[in-house]
Amino acid sequence: MAKLRQLALLLLYGTAFYLGMADSAFGTQNYCSLQVQVQTPTGQLPEALVEVREENGRKIEKEQRPGHEVQFCDLGILPVTVTVGLKDCEVVVKNVYLRWGQTYTLKVIYDQERCSDEKAPPPKPLCQVVLRVKAQNKAWIGGAVAKFDDTSRPPAVTDQAGRAMFYLGLNERVQGNITARGFNAKEFSLGCFEARGQEEVLTLSR
Repeated sequence: MAKLRQLALLLLYGTAFYLGMADSAFGTQNYCSLQVQVQTPTGQLPEALVEVREENGRKIEKEQRPGHEVQFCDLGILPVTVTVGLKDCEVVVKNVYLRWGQTYTLKVIYDQERCSDEKAPPPKPLCQVVLRVKAQNKAWIGGAVAKFDDTSRPPAVTDQAGRAMFYLGLNERVQGNITARGFNAKEFSLGCFEARGQEEVLTLSR
């Protein structure tokens, strides 16, 4: 009888131990998957937008409050991508690995002051245009003056090799005339329809 009682106690303790191990292994406990700490270069926790994207495309956005970290507790175990900040001023951390039953803390250095609210616009595409002015005998004419119908453009003067350079914006067109001492004036019309360098040879007559 005593042996049966001991065997029953062993079975009871064994079952309780197994159930405790099963709870731990199969995760009946709650845990938070990911904690993100966005820091300035001086170690402060600023206000910042944090986005977590799972491999299945699910996206979660949260705002980090000053002095606090932000938590994402309902993630799986597959790697995620963490993005801090707004577009054109963001830090992206890919392949952040997660572990079952453990909270992973990711620290991200984010220097928002280096991102200007007013970004310079991209440079406008330009054409570099070179006028090459020559006489009928093929000699280059130095000192020829190209005047534009658009008076906001300053005149362009050729060098000793008959060259004068100016710029046109993409899809811009100009008209004008070119004169040189001892030669008849000549009109010209040029346009920029592809951002590249171009040359225009003008022959002046006497």
